[in-house]
Amino acid sequence: MIEAVRQGFAQRAVRSALSARQPRPLPPLADRRVLVVLPNDADGQRATWDLLAGLDVPAHRVRPVLLGSLRTDPPGPFAPDVKILGDDDRDWRRLPTAAVRAKLWTPPPDVALNLADPGDLGAALLAGGSPAAVRIGRHHPDREAFYDLMIQGEPNAASAAGALRRLLARLDPPVLPAR
Repeated sequence: MIEAVRQGFAQRAVRSALSARQPRPLPPLADRRVLVVLPNDADGQRATWDLLAGLDVPAHRVRPVLLGSLRTDPPGPFAPDVKILGDDDRDWRRLPTAAVRAKLWTPPPDVALNLADPGDLGAALLAGGSPAAVRIGRHHPDREAFYDLMIQGEPNAASAAGALRRLLARLDPPVLPAR
């Protein structure tokens, strides 16, 4: 019963955040900032690090965020910037607090990628509620309003990261530069 109430309030808060979202225009390709919500499993994290290493975006313009536990060591350039959100960073609805979101969205990301579990409402809020011009996440029927592009049909985060790499390579004009 309490969980249903918590979820109801979380859904309401997320709908409000999505409607208040102020997307930004995309800056030039070389100047783009990326927010990445990491998956919780080791294989998914490794695949996400590989995806990020294949982008021609300087590490200081990538903000990796994790709502869970780090299962792999981040590559050297990304290690100092990984933000792990713990219980103190979430409110009673299990959503990242407004202060945490504001900090993660400053400076504002231009592209937000969510490779976390598609059912994780907090992860969806971080990417989908962000001021990013382009938001990409894993498909979930209840999350379509969060994203501009969705990865569907992949059974896990590692395969979703591979599908995202292929998708980014096909976009013309590109959303993110590849190496």
